Amino acid sequence: MAWQKAQRLVISGILLWLLGLACVVPGLSGATSTPPPTATNSPPPAPTSTIPPTVTSTTVLTMTPTGTPIPPTVTPIPPPGSILFTSNRDGAGDLYLMQAGGSQVTRLTQNNGEVGAFWSPDGKMIAYNAQSGSQWDIYLLDITNGKLIRLTNTPGDEMNPNFSPDGEKIAFSTNRDGNWEVYVMNSDGSGPTRLTSSATSFGPVWSPDGQWIAYYNNSDNSTGEIYRIHPDGSNQTRLTNNSGEENQYFWSPDGKFLVYITNLDGNWEVYRMNADGSGQFRLSNTTTDEWAPAWSPDGSQIAYASNRDGNWDVYLMNFDGSGQTRLTNNPGTDSLPSWSTDGKLIAFQSDRSGNLEIYTIHPDGTGEIRLTEGKADNSLPMWQPRIQ
Repeated sequence: MAWQKAQRLVISGILLWLLGLACVVPGLSGATSTPPPTATNSPPPAPTSTIPPTVTSTTVLTMTPTGTPIPPTVTPIPPPGSILFTSNRDGAGDLYLMQAGGSQVTRLTQNNGEVGAFWSPDGKMIAYNAQSGSQWDIYLLDITNGKLIRLTNTPGDEMNPNFSPDGEKIAFSTNRDGNWEVYVMNSDGSGPTRLTSSATSFGPVWSPDGQWIAYYNNSDNSTGEIYRIHPDGSNQTRLTNNSGEENQYFWSPDGKFLVYITNLDGNWEVYRMNADGSGQFRLSNTTTDEWAPAWSPDGSQIAYASNRDGNWDVYLMNFDGSGQTRLTNNPGTDSLPSWSTDGKLIAFQSDRSGNLEIYTIHPDGTGEIRLTEGKADNSLPMWQPRIQ
């Protein structure tokens, strides 16, 4: 199914925004970038989980595809600190919410499969991609009242919605003009404005101060580089310029740095650079692969996934690359770490049980808990920002 294809692409090349930003898009034409590889080894059979399931029921918040909400007939939305995730437990790839401990699971969507979801800064809205016929569009869901709005409706595809820090605007990628470009629109879908004009530009990510948008572009060479641009389309600047490909880039909480991955050294490694592209510095140094870096809320640490010890696990290091510590250790593939807003927990996905499930762990490696249970895939965990 189309949503499954998009889901795989998002998982394999996701840019976890404030938790996650997908930097690969389905049907991308002209892009020569290749998502970081999955684990090269075949993991042995995953051990049977001994953690009892915490989910006892699933509630549903339903709405029509046109945006007219259907009054909920279920329990309220989980409180602040909940985790947004994607699951095919009900047949298609829909969006769900659950509390931090895995209880009170709420189904948010009932459509044709949703991918690439992102929280608004106030934790009240979710922008996401859904397929409308043969095209992908961006929708906005208000989780406080169930109101759903379709923000885009063009012959092309729209992907990668990312809120500005004030929540007033949304940057996104679209091929409505024939090739992939970065646009900005108001959060109600009005005023779409094209920022870039190149062979391929996508994956926009706002800086914390709202002055810059970082994005991926491969118009200058056969791989791909990181650029930044002002939200009005001015001062486009190339930040990286080397023979490797850069991907999965995230602003530090204070906006002074970008962490990213590159295969400049022959394998995927985690690097850090200043916001203007200077001071590019290699944080990890292995012969295998590192990817999916995620800043801690205070900017002092970076969680990431690595297969340096034979299979993919979640690791943690300090801002300067020191103190690299393995947090998970099992035969499965653990990846896509996502920090809670208070920095006390890291959510991640793992296939150790045979399908994708969501877990949490403390930054010191203790207290690992399995949050989801079943035969379906549950993936792409994203913590809810604090409701303002």
